[in-house]
Amino acid sequence: MYTNIIDNTINKRYPVIYKIEIGTPEDIDYMFYIGKASKGTSRPLNKYPKCVENYENNKFRKTYKNGVAVGLRPDWRQHVHVPLSKAKLSNKSITLTMVNVDLSKLDLLEQSMISEMVSKYGKS
Repeated sequence: MYTNIIDNTINKRYPVIYKIEIGTPEDIDYMFYIGKASKGTSRPLNKYPKCVENYENNKFRKTYKNGVAVGLRPDWRQHVHVPLSKAKLSNKSITLTMVNVDLSKLDLLEQSMISEMVSKYGKS
């Protein structure tokens, strides 16, 4: 799914901050997503491509209430999976950048990176 992976991690199991970019900052439809994973690189490397594949194949997980399946949950995270799918299908570049961070600084660093990117590119 990713056209470019910039892996600046030292240990794949340590917490990471990751940035997914669709296109380049010069593009009019440039998009980015900043995320965090306390258990390492498996979320951005494995879970996101799987979720995009499930979205494209119309596979939804069931929702449960008191242990009983009450329906499907078709409300995908519009800010990540749908744009990733559209970018993948239209052969746009998708860059994943990952870096290890200290677990105690994970939330703060994620928020500061989001604020920085929004102020720089004016998009959230």
